[in-house]
Amino acid sequence: MKLKPTIAALIACSISFLPAQDAPAQDAPAKEAAEQPKPEGPFETRAFRIFDLVADLPDILTSVKDEATLAAAQTKLDELGKKLEAEAAELSKMEVPSNEARKKLQAKMQIKEKAMEKKMQSVMMGMMQENQALGEKIGQMFMGFAIKMQEVGPTMEKYFEPDGEGKEGE
Repeated sequence: MKLKPTIAALIACSISFLPAQDAPAQDAPAKEAAEQPKPEGPFETRAFRIFDLVADLPDILTSVKDEATLAAAQTKLDELGKKLEAEAAELSKMEVPSNEARKKLQAKMQIKEKAMEKKMQSVMMGMMQENQALGEKIGQMFMGFAIKMQEVGPTMEKYFEPDGEGKEGE
């Protein structure tokens, strides 16, 4: 499976192009939490930490209720971007893991990404239904964040993507 260069880009694409779906059942989060993989070693721990930072996006986006909270969310996204840039800088100091380790991480992250996609999709669709004009501004704000995150994409790709994955079509 082809992965996007950054986790943020993956999420941005998933919420932008997927059709609206019903919200998952109330017991789904408990089931998904039980199925979540655990990191092994410093490399996977850093990858999970980066993913967990990105997992703050739904909370940031759902905090937007009007123009004032939109500005506050933009500040939070800027702070999140700085944290992700710092994580990428620390990651670049580590030895690049073997292709086998990256494949193992990829399998674990696909589980986490599916849960995140569902959550993000639900958030974005709900916001579009509540206030379409504000939802569009939120979407633009988020896409701006995803574009900024492209700067850390090469580092993320180098450390997290298995050889031969995601290179074509870029």
